[in-house]
Amino acid sequence: MTLAKCKRCGAIFQKVIERDLCPACLAKEEEEFQKVKEFFRRHPKARLEEVSEATGVEKKVILEFVKEGRLQVASEVQPVLELFCERCGRPILAGRLCEECRRKVAQLIQSGEKKKPSGPDFYFKDALKKKKEQG
Repeated sequence: MTLAKCKRCGAIFQKVIERDLCPACLAKEEEEFQKVKEFFRRHPKARLEEVSEATGVEKKVILEFVKEGRLQVASEVQPVLELFCERCGRPILAGRLCEECRRKVAQLIQSGEKKKPSGPDFYFKDALKKKKEQG
């Protein structure tokens, strides 16, 4: 376990999961997520401003829920969200990449796993050892 600084409140906490939020902010974020999720359930075509006003959750937090893939919005709402693929710029409804770019990235990862680097592995400690032996 490591220490981390909460990205919301700045508190130092012991990090046990892969999130940069302290337990208090994590609980608050989950509460906000449930509010937004329930609002979208009742009003699937609501615009970002409407959701933010009705739930009291900031727009940037709602957009982060969508980018994380925790929420998916109706296609009619997308232009208002201004959520675009981070690779090609196409409009998307959830996540950070469009479906086509996700496939391309997955293919790159798979092809990268098959290839092994041609050169030898290099470690910083080996370089220090060689320098010490030379000098």
